[in-house]
Amino acid sequence: MTKAKPTLVLAIIATVISAMVITASQVWPEETGLTDSLKAKCVELWGGNEEDYFLAEWTDFNNIIEQPRGVRNIITNKNGNKIINVVANGYAKDGLNVLVAIDDDGVKGIVVVELKETPGFGERAASDEFLDSFIGLHSIVTPVKSAPKNDNEVQTVTGATRSSRGMIAAVNLAVRTYKSMEIPRLTNAIRAKCAELHGEAQYNYAKWTDYSEHEQPQDVRVIIANDKGELIIWTDLGAQDEEVIGVEVLVAINQDGNVVGALMANDDEELDSDREEKAVEIAVNAFDLMGGRDI
Repeated sequence: MTKAKPTLVLAIIATVISAMVITASQVWPEETGLTDSLKAKCVELWGGNEEDYFLAEWTDFNNIIEQPRGVRNIITNKNGNKIINVVANGYAKDGLNVLVAIDDDGVKGIVVVELKETPGFGERAASDEFLDSFIGLHSIVTPVKSAPKNDNEVQTVTGATRSSRGMIAAVNLAVRTYKSMEIPRLTNAIRAKCAELHGEAQYNYAKWTDYSEHEQPQDVRVIIANDKGELIIWTDLGAQDEEVIGVEVLVAINQDGNVVGALMANDDEELDSDREEKAVEIAVNAFDLMGGRDI
């Protein structure tokens, strides 16, 4: 029997180990934690001292939906100020790692943690001038090539289009995440609307992950289910459209997957045919992601 040469054996072993290392790096997520470097950047955003900042658990804010993908950390301080640490693709995969300070009035500031973009070009998407264009925004940002005409538009950076679009995606993720941290209350008024749609029953929140392995759409706030197996999809039309911020619609779907009605979640806005059509479209898409008629 021919024996393998020692050098060949070593080469094979090295190749196998390298493959294992590469595989491991693809499977295991990057480690999260509040390092001294991150604390210093948090101080840049909200002030105070480094010891004032700590990591928060997503479930402290929302135990109904999963922490959005791309969100690495939720950071808060003793004053309750929040910072969303997000990672987004730019020109490079996961090329943008940023901290976004945000409150009810919108984005307060952005600090770059790590930038893996092309030196010289991609770095323009991390310039103070570009990052300052997000200050005060509180809804989904739309990238535009020319000077913005609307409040929710941000002009991409010439020569760094993909990197600047990646930064816009990172800020949008932070904005959506901040909004998701507050679960809408299942008040008596909402329960009454549920009963108007599906009839008298016991209504409670349902976890998206109990129905679907897909990521919860950003325009679906929560799922409400009753003890008869019927669903109400609480839709948020403003998640994708600046012009209808605050417009939230309850869409009722029966066990056969048929839409049986829709009502405004609050009485401050009117449910016209266009809004109802959009809300139903969102709800039906969500229902399909939840398994459709198999639920």
